[in-house]
Amino acid sequence: MEAPPEVAPPRPRFRRRKLIAILAAIAVAAGAFAAWEILRARSIGEVYAMSHLAAGAQIPLQGTITGIARENTSYGPRVYLQLDHSTVCGGPSSGDVLGDPNASYRIGDSYGTTLHLQSFTINGDPAVWTPQLVCHFPALERAIGEVMDAVSAVDHVRLVYNGTDAGLWSHYEILTENGDGFRPDILPVVLLKALPVQGANPELPAGGPIDSAARFQTLAGLLYLEMSGAVGGPFFGFDVADRMLSLSAGTSSNGTLRFVDGNGNGLADSGDRIDVHLPSSVPSNTWNVYLLEVGDFSSAARTYAGGVHVILAGPGGPLEVPLPDRTAPVIDFRYAGSTGGSLVNTTIEVSRVHGAAPALSIVQVSVTTGTETVATPLSGLPTTFPNGATLSFSDANGDGRLDSGDRFTMQNIGNHTVIRLVLQATNAMIGAGAWIAGWGPIIGTPPYWVAFQMQGTNPWRATATVVSWSPELALNGTLRATLMENGGPVLSNVTLANGTGRAFANGTLTFTDADGDGFLSTGDFFSLQGNSANRYVLEVWYLFNSRWFALSV
Repeated sequence: MEAPPEVAPPRPRFRRRKLIAILAAIAVAAGAFAAWEILRARSIGEVYAMSHLAAGAQIPLQGTITGIARENTSYGPRVYLQLDHSTVCGGPSSGDVLGDPNASYRIGDSYGTTLHLQSFTINGDPAVWTPQLVCHFPALERAIGEVMDAVSAVDHVRLVYNGTDAGLWSHYEILTENGDGFRPDILPVVLLKALPVQGANPELPAGGPIDSAARFQTLAGLLYLEMSGAVGGPFFGFDVADRMLSLSAGTSSNGTLRFVDGNGNGLADSGDRIDVHLPSSVPSNTWNVYLLEVGDFSSAARTYAGGVHVILAGPGGPLEVPLPDRTAPVIDFRYAGSTGGSLVNTTIEVSRVHGAAPALSIVQVSVTTGTETVATPLSGLPTTFPNGATLSFSDANGDGRLDSGDRFTMQNIGNHTVIRLVLQATNAMIGAGAWIAGWGPIIGTPPYWVAFQMQGTNPWRATATVVSWSPELALNGTLRATLMENGGPVLSNVTLANGTGRAFANGTLTFTDADGDGFLSTGDFFSLQGNSANRYVLEVWYLFNSRWFALSV
């Protein structure tokens, strides 16, 4: 039988060619994928997750518009776009991307752009970011500013940007609660400039740029902590750029601050302003954070009023929203009087609106009387408190907006009860005020730092130490004294006045205004002549019966 023919083995050259072709195809696919990965548009979340960004690089960005916000700023009109429901910098009102203010945008539309990374400095620290994104810079620094503005409102003085003149003086208008006027001679002013933070935190090592969203967030966190400490504390993290010992000085030592008494009444009140002249020779890639502080917030020498404002300054000067363009206005109130006896009706009037008058439908009201608080939409008025008092509102001109002449009325409220009214709109406090029913407005922060030192024995002397002046320490005002003997009252509701002498069964209580200034101040004293075998407690109240100091004899 004949053997079958032999089959020749495959030629090695053919196998090599096939292998080369397969490898080439894999290489092309891998290269295409790598190119696609490099060139493809990124989501906003992916951009925020990137690190070690390099100046000069370009990043395509694609997303869906989920929020739109517009504002007029000192750098011109701006539109902020939130992409893909990102809430890293606060949500729709803050946005992620700086859009074209002349373009129209709609929620749900697709949006794409190219991010151009640039180098710059922030407070002297090198950084890399893109001007097309407002989050994290400068959105986080501006958010810190909003927090400090809220602190300022609580301390009765708001500092609101109102333009920069041809001489590059930036005007910060003073707005006071109730339209109150404060003594300029006891209100110091300081301008602080933030220092570089590199090397102060392991996440921001010295010599390395701030080149990622995470590092910008760390930078803002450190800045906030340092700024919180600088308000009323040591200026750690800041240099003192300039200062005035008081507003009455008029100008600062370095010539970059000045006080303008707009109405010439000798007080610091609404309509006056503090002007700031920042360095004009700022390079185009430089940003700095300043803190403007009026008054003293320290526990040792706290003034009865004060305010702070964060200034983020770039190549075009401060980045601010001018007062007339604010979406959240500032409301001034006026005490319009009270009628009645033990129960009174008190009227509070809107005296001025800084910015656009808000629609009544968006205003929220919170009112505290004594220990009771009621919060309601303005449209929910009138409302009744558990104690029977009522709050009503009158739209004086019927235009549906909160503007000058509109009135809030508290009825059937106890005489000398403290009332505090707070208004909110567009997620911001737009107005606040405090009054005493049947008396008038409470001016500034009530005095906390008053102490008495006991001296002698029958007669005993209680000598006052007053750290800071307050109008609520005026004699013949809201100050009252009560004397307890062996646990029972022997003198009640005594009005403080110079030479006040009140007798009781076992003695006499006398007050002396030692310096004759008409206020309870350091060196003034009470004299008590009584029974040495008895125990006495002297209570000194201010705001009638709302706050008190007590000492035992």
